[in-house]
Amino acid sequence: MVEALARLRKHLESKKPCHEKEKGQPEWVVLKKRLETILNNINGIDINPFAAFLTTINLTFQVIDMYAAVKHKYPEFSLAFNIATHDSLADKPVIQKIDPKVNSRVKEAWIRSKKYADLCEREFSIVIGNPPWGAVLRGSIGPLGDEAQREIYKEKFHSATGKYDFYVLFIERGLSWLRSDGILSMITQVTYVSQDFGKGIQKVIEEESGIKLFIDISDFGATIFPKRTNYPAITVLKRGIGKRDLELVEVKRIE
Repeated sequence: MVEALARLRKHLESKKPCHEKEKGQPEWVVLKKRLETILNNINGIDINPFAAFLTTINLTFQVIDMYAAVKHKYPEFSLAFNIATHDSLADKPVIQKIDPKVNSRVKEAWIRSKKYADLCEREFSIVIGNPPWGAVLRGSIGPLGDEAQREIYKEKFHSATGKYDFYVLFIERGLSWLRSDGILSMITQVTYVSQDFGKGIQKVIEEESGIKLFIDISDFGATIFPKRTNYPAITVLKRGIGKRDLELVEVKRIE
């Protein structure tokens, strides 16, 4: 997300017709518009509160100079990044009004749910993710060890077929967030290509998108994710393009 923000800021600072500066416009007005564009277009979800907090801090560092200049002229301006702490596989929560006198924990939970509910109403040009997969989530406390939860996912997701791995649900969920011509890119296990459980997500991909790029980096799993047995691949999908030529890249280690 930091890289996405850096690229967006670089674009906004370049001379382009899509955001051309109006003649005579003060610099702090320009900066305010740039910050508003960044805040509206950079969004994230993580189930871990600390990860969401660190992301917010890291994003803030990227624009702190702009914010200082804007805050000097617009004291009421708030640098509120839309980073939601929530389960991205969950349905849109029902948001009800709360008593302003409730304790801070209740209020914080309400704010988190509200942010996620707002994201559920939106569509995005680009969705990028590094979802968890089976090796991380097995055991009594993980969703893959909870048979009841697995059945709930089977009712909710078309990709939850057979003894599915958790990550296919995130691919399907990511596709649902895309605009009609949006792009999804995720690094996952390569297993959905060859194993039986992958038939569900393969069908979802075929019906809802087309594969633009598939990069097999399974030879470098231990390098990318140290101390784990992984066979990763990067899948790039474009929603609504149908069948097209697939660009396949296989990265091999040269001994």
